[in-house]
Formats: sequence, C-alpha cells, structure tokens
Amino acid sequence: MNTAKEKNQLVLSFLTVRRALGLLGLALPLLLIGFGVLFSDGIEDSVSAFYYTSMGDIFVGILCAIGVFLFSYKGYPPEKDERITDRRVSQIAGVGAVVTAVFPTPIDDVPSCDPACLVTGLPASTLHFAGAGVFFAAMAVFCLVLFTRTAPGTQPDAEKRRDNRIYRGCGITILAMLAALIAFFLLVEDGSELQLQLNAINLVFWLETIAIIAFAIAWLVKGETLRALFGVSPD
Repeated sequence: MNTAKEKNQLVLSFLTVRRALGLLGLALPLLLIGFGVLFSDGIEDSVSAFYYTSMGDIFVGILCAIGVFLFSYKGYPPEKDERITDRRVSQIAGVGAVVTAVFPTPIDDVPSCDPACLVTGLPASTLHFAGAGVFFAAMAVFCLVLFTRTAPGTQPDAEKRRDNRIYRGCGITILAMLAALIAFFLLVEDGSELQLQLNAINLVFWLETIAIIAFAIAWLVKGETLRALFGVSPD
C-alpha cells in the first residue's frame, strides 16, 4: 500500500515539473510578444535581445526557473549501462538554460571584454550562444530519444504512439530551427543587406520562438496537461 502511494506521489511530482516546464516555455515568448506589441516599438531582433529591455528580468527569471526545474528533474531510473538518461540530459539542459540567461547576447555598445571574459576567459556572447545551443540540443534529445521510450518488455498503446508522434514532431522542429539559426549566424554576412532584411522581419526571434514553443508542447504533453484539464487522473 505504501509502495503504491509513494509511486503515485512520484508520478505526480514528475507531472508537476513537466507541466511547469511546459507552461514556462509557453509563457516566455507570449509575454515577450505581448510586451513588444503593446508597450514597446515592436518585437526585438531575438528573444535574447529582450534582456536589454524592461522585460530583461522576466527573460532571465523564466530561463533560470526552467534551468532549476530541469536540474532538479530526475525522470525515470536508468536501465543498466544506459548512458543517455533523463537525469543527465536534464542537468545539461538546465545548465544551458541558466548560462543563456546570465550571459547576455552581444549588442553594439557592450565592451568586447566584459566580466564574463575576465572570469572565464571567454566573452559573454560565446557563453550565451553555447548555452543556448546546448539547451536546444538537449531538448531535441528529450523529444526524439527519451520521451519516446517505452518500458522494457511492453508495447506502446495507441495513446503512447500518438504522443510519440508529437514528441518527434517537436524534436524535429527544434533541430530544424537550431540548424536555421546556425546557418543565419554563419552564412549571413554581418551588416549585409540580407541581414538587414532578415532582421526587419525578426527572423531570429521567430526561429527561436518556434523552437521554444515546440519545447513547451513536448513537456505539456509529457505532463499530461490536457488530461489534467479534463479531470483525468494520471496513471
């Protein structure tokens, strides 16, 4: 009886963290878009550029909260000799989220050698982009590898197969947006006419937003949020 109760409490704890991650991920771009449209001159060139607006504290706070939830997430116990585990990937993703939050994206009037450069030997921009890349890559691993797993010796039922299609769609979306962002920063010449045109339509912001929403959807599905809204108890 106690074992069943502890197991149910553990499931509820997992679901709470998953739902929190999904809701935080969904809230971040929506809040930034609302601020840009209603209270500012428009949407910034990137999600990270909101760091330098009055939404900076919201940006940092939500990313740090996501990082803390990810770092505390244990997930399912790993199988023997299993290397890609919920715990390891979530910790890596959590560090990536916090690094992205606390080391800002570069802007023109920021000195080339900032405090991050003095402490780590690397400029804040390098740490920022590395943290964001690690975070998105880890989220893709969650969607494509960890969320789609089935307990050993069992076959996925219709609901699990449906969820897996959503997870894979979210994972592929995250990787596609990450690839597009890398292509933008590597292939589009800084200060070129093409860059100005792409910045005018906020391309980087929308690519990042799509990836973040895909991350949020995956965690909301994993957290059985829709089932909770309809009053269905977790398994």
